[in-house]
Amino acid sequence: MLKEISVQQYLDEYKGHKKDYVLVFHAEWCPACKMFKQTLDEVAQKENVEVIRLNIDHDPDKKLVSEFGVSSIPFWVMFKNGEKVFESLGFLPVDAFTQKIKTYLK
Repeated sequence: MLKEISVQQYLDEYKGHKKDYVLVFHAEWCPACKMFKQTLDEVAQKENVEVIRLNIDHDPDKKLVSEFGVSSIPFWVMFKNGEKVFESLGFLPVDAFTQKIKTYLK
């Protein structure tokens, strides 16, 4: 499942919870983020993994951007049982992203 969330939703529903998910920082004006969304849609459905997107422009005080050290986008972090297991920067095609999911979340 792919969904867009707010900073508050992330803090309430994900941070500190023992869930498996991918957190993706993006922005509407970012061309690579738009391309990556297609990959995220496909892989989330195919691999039955929860992918959440957070628009950096909706993080007014940049709380999560600072916490995760986001310097460029798309920036994504994989969590297994609520613990960060992998992070990366940039767009990946479907096959490469699927492999990361299988390596770190399955």
